[in-house]
Amino acid sequence: MTAIIVSYVTSISLPSSNIPLVLSLSKLALFINQFPFTLTCTREKFVLTNSKKYQRLWSTLGVLLHWSVALKWVLNQWIYPSNPPSPIWKFVLMYYFIILLAADVAFVIHLSLLKDETIFLLNSSIQLEQAFKG
Repeated sequence: MTAIIVSYVTSISLPSSNIPLVLSLSKLALFINQFPFTLTCTREKFVLTNSKKYQRLWSTLGVLLHWSVALKWVLNQWIYPSNPPSPIWKFVLMYYFIILLAADVAFVIHLSLLKDETIFLLNSSIQLEQAFKG
C-alpha cells in the first residue's frame, strides 16, 4: 500500500518531462508579443516573429513608468522627509520594486539584442529533453 502511494506521489510531483509545463507557461508569457520570438503551436518550437518594435517599446515603457513612480516616491522621502518618518517596510518594498523593474527592463533589452541565441537555447533545451525522454 505504501509503495502505491509513494509511486503515485512521485508520478505527480516528479513528471517524466517538463516540456508540457514549459510550453504552456511560455504560451502565457509570450501572449502579448513583448519579445521578438514566439512559440509555434503546431511544432512546439520557438521562432522569430515579425512583431513590431512598438510592442516591445510599449511593454518596456510600461515597466519604466512603474519604475519611475517607485523611484519618485523614494526620492520624495529623501528630499522631503515626512514627520513622522515612513515605516521601514515601505522603503524595503520600494527598493525591491525598483530593483525588480530595472532587472526586467535589462532582461527585455538583452533578449531583444540576442534573439537568435535565445531561440537557439530554448529550442535546444526542448530537443534535448525530447531526445533523452525515453
